[in-house]
Amino acid sequence: MLQKTFLKQLCWGLLGLLLPSYALSQDVPGSEDHPLISRYAGSYIYHYVYQEFDEYVLPIAPLEGGQTDAVLTDSILLEGKVTRIQYRVEDRSSLEVYRNYEDALLKAGFDKLFEKQGSTFQDVYRFVTAYYDKLSGSRAASSRNPSFSAGDGFRYLAAVKEQPEGNIYVSLYVTTRGSVTTIQQDVIEAAPMDTDMISIDADYLMDELERIGFVTLHGLLFETDSSEIMPASEPVLEEIAKLLGEYTGVDLFVVGHTDNTGRYEYNMSLSQRRAESVIRVLVDQYRISETRLFPVGIGPVAPVATNKTEEGRSMNRRVELVLQ
Repeated sequence: MLQKTFLKQLCWGLLGLLLPSYALSQDVPGSEDHPLISRYAGSYIYHYVYQEFDEYVLPIAPLEGGQTDAVLTDSILLEGKVTRIQYRVEDRSSLEVYRNYEDALLKAGFDKLFEKQGSTFQDVYRFVTAYYDKLSGSRAASSRNPSFSAGDGFRYLAAVKEQPEGNIYVSLYVTTRGSVTTIQQDVIEAAPMDTDMISIDADYLMDELERIGFVTLHGLLFETDSSEIMPASEPVLEEIAKLLGEYTGVDLFVVGHTDNTGRYEYNMSLSQRRAESVIRVLVDQYRISETRLFPVGIGPVAPVATNKTEEGRSMNRRVELVLQ
């Protein structure tokens, strides 16, 4: 939990952004300001997404590449509580809005990690496509979604407030088109996720396989947009190996799933490669016979939740074991 002294300091530091109460009626249903950062005066919430625990790619370096193949040269992969809020305000320039946020964040003790600005529509499209479409996974803030106002320039800021109980990161993107300024404010409160929510052990895996014929591997994690398995996945892999050691007659399909972000062909390939990576670890590190495991990648074609929200997309990115 954040210290009360910091909360007090931050609230005072951001007091200049407080919103008059009349604008609240325009907010999308179910949305609210982040408790640590008040909104720019007169703005309203156009889009809102909250996840108790998720990953977030924070850009901290310029882009490389052209208009359609731009990539980030450096970023930080964060995990924790993620709040994405898109505000809109009329008759305020992006510079004015940006400077108010910048000043308030610095007064509250945040340190800048990266700043970037663009002066043309092409600059906006290039940055938003490379970041929000390809890395962030937040199509609500994407140039492809009508909820995102692609303006004639942009200003971006990544900042951090270091805390013993977990750092707080802010990703701020401001752009203006016509009389409307769009503010994409993402707050990431880095913290370990709640563990022991689901007990993944060999008995649980076998019970699910016998009950419904498949089991979802909660806690099996991959690097973003990659088939590389994260070290935190080791306990799950150990239990799969234990299952196969105890039940020698069990053969399994290892099935990779993705959300629908990006091209269909790419997602099919990524899901296949992730399934193959799981099998490779089980064979190489745990000496499981490769003949007992068969990789299958089915990409986005079997979702378990809507792909219209980040929470749903997170649920759809998964690996399952299926009885052969």
